[in-house]
Amino acid sequence: MSKGTKFILLSTSFFFVVKLLVKSIPNIPSFEIVLIRALISLFICSYFIHKKNLPFFGTHKKDLFLRGVFGSGALLTFFYALQHVPLATATTLINMHPIFTIIFAIFILKEKPQPKQWIFFFLAFVGVLLLKTGSLHVPAKDFLIGISSALFAGAAYNFIRKLKGKEDPQTVILYLSLVAIPIFLPLSIWKWVTPNAYECLILILLSLLTQLAQYFLTRAHQASQASHIVHYNYLGVIGAVIFGWLLFHEALSPLSLIAIGLITVCIFLINYYKKRA
Repeated sequence: MSKGTKFILLSTSFFFVVKLLVKSIPNIPSFEIVLIRALISLFICSYFIHKKNLPFFGTHKKDLFLRGVFGSGALLTFFYALQHVPLATATTLINMHPIFTIIFAIFILKEKPQPKQWIFFFLAFVGVLLLKTGSLHVPAKDFLIGISSALFAGAAYNFIRKLKGKEDPQTVILYLSLVAIPIFLPLSIWKWVTPNAYECLILILLSLLTQLAQYFLTRAHQASQASHIVHYNYLGVIGAVIFGWLLFHEALSPLSLIAIGLITVCIFLINYYKKRA
């Protein structure tokens, strides 16, 4: 098993646990979760950057800043979607990021998709329409926010790849905090919801697990091409269907299950043909 595969499996596992934890604290606003996560991450990254004697702000500040902007947007919409959309549906929408990763790579990394990939892009879009039709109880706003999480993540992953070999993973992750804290601190103060003891424990735990997930995700994308590892993320979709039903009593319509399957297969094939390019 390659390093990239090991790292992406660890990242996927940690992110899946984070999803379950976020679902368990629906009363805490998503921007407050991002802020607390960013504050904890700031201390962790600062410690390791100091220990490694690295330049605190890195050397490729523009790309790091853009990674921070898109990464913060991805986390905010990621947490929001998990709180407001059924787990399996939210996970499927979030895991559409390979489509946006490849599309953004046209402009950021100057990579061109193969013609066959565009066919599966279209079929995946049909899958999204079917998923929305089968999830009529999900407001259109929440559904679109779930898709926007994938969009932000796709852009962020391209900047992670662009920074490969140029910046330490801790520096790459640090910029999530440097961007998120100034944005979400005023908003959180304005609409602060004081967590109880249980919610405090969950917030600390999910922040630490998100840090680990981000670290291994960054290592995975810097160790392997995205097309070689990204399909492992879809293990999370299977888990989301099962645990959404067992833990949160979320039933899916047959049309939703068909849509989830179609989207998953299309994204797998998109990455399959990218790998053969």
